[in-house]
Amino acid sequence: MDAVRRTRQCSRTRIAHDQQANKGAKQICLPMTRETYDSIWNDAAAVRAEVKAVLQKSPELFPPGMAQGFRLTGRLPESAKLPGIRLRQLRLPNGAAYTLRPSFVMPYMTGLTDHVEYPLRLLAWGAPPWLVAEGFGHDAHFWDRMLERLGRNNLVGTTVRDPQRLPQHLAADEHHADWCGQKGYVALTAGEGCILGVALTESADDAHLTDAYGAFAAEARQLQVEYSPESVCSDGWKATQNAWRSLFPTICVIRCFLHGFLKIRDRCRKAVDLLRRVWEVYRAGSAAEFTERMTAFQAWAESCTWPAAVLEVLGKLWNPTSERSRSLNGPTTARRIRCIASFGRTGFSWPAPCFAIAAVVACGPQHKSYGGIRIVTKKSASPAPWAF
Repeated sequence: MDAVRRTRQCSRTRIAHDQQANKGAKQICLPMTRETYDSIWNDAAAVRAEVKAVLQKSPELFPPGMAQGFRLTGRLPESAKLPGIRLRQLRLPNGAAYTLRPSFVMPYMTGLTDHVEYPLRLLAWGAPPWLVAEGFGHDAHFWDRMLERLGRNNLVGTTVRDPQRLPQHLAADEHHADWCGQKGYVALTAGEGCILGVALTESADDAHLTDAYGAFAAEARQLQVEYSPESVCSDGWKATQNAWRSLFPTICVIRCFLHGFLKIRDRCRKAVDLLRRVWEVYRAGSAAEFTERMTAFQAWAESCTWPAAVLEVLGKLWNPTSERSRSLNGPTTARRIRCIASFGRTGFSWPAPCFAIAAVVACGPQHKSYGGIRIVTKKSASPAPWAF
């Protein structure tokens, strides 16, 4: 008899964002190896010198007001989970108390980074928690919680510690995923080379994408209340564009040039001259030059004979010329990012485990639904020399 397939119960309903004010972190993670910890942790003067050195090098790791001074107020009791590990405590002049945790110790004292790194990689590749437990100890629930905790942290706040460094130019796109046997979408937001927003949603309409991208907006505004990016690069999906205009009314939505090129390339890979001319249009230095080059390209393309499928995507390339040329009116950063919104295909060629981790972050611990996500990846041929 065929065994009945047991599937994990997953919720496809997103919980509304918590409007409670951000209390801020009360723990400072200090970059430190185990050897350094063993040599200085019992010496208050040495710990103070280490904190000052890290504060000077990486002030974004510390709370505001740290530069005005601090005092060490002793050590906490030895951890029951990690024998030999004791956290330290410091206090600022305003009375705020913070705990110092060495970076080789996981949050909540759940383990050492060297001990959990490889098991988490196995979990990212889809290894079941019970199998990881057989090889690395603990039980299945322990590793299940370790993976689940990846969704607890504020993604923007842990990546961008200084509000002044929030990117003004973003890229956004949706990755298709199999969620609980049905189709789901992972709404991704990137800026300055970092993934800043990951949210899972069950539909790609205006309301659902606004809610999904709203997770990034909420986290960014916890860091800077008046945050409003200048531009976002996206594909031609209207729901994505409407979602960003709804979240940030003053934002400039830039049409991704790369998406147009890929659609042309997929239909005529051997038309080298056509593909070369497309990128010549992209390399325009100003909006006026871009419009001029696109007009010339359109005239040339219409004088040639192309299959109906190619003509269709060519028309989609030159019709929204004004939308694609907007980035040329702004800083060069905006022009660069208009070609990186195709996550998982070019600029962000993530392996499957990265999307698995992203799915966990997107769901968060309140959903307990990452077990029902199957990552859908597409194989593509090696890019041509003119492709990114």
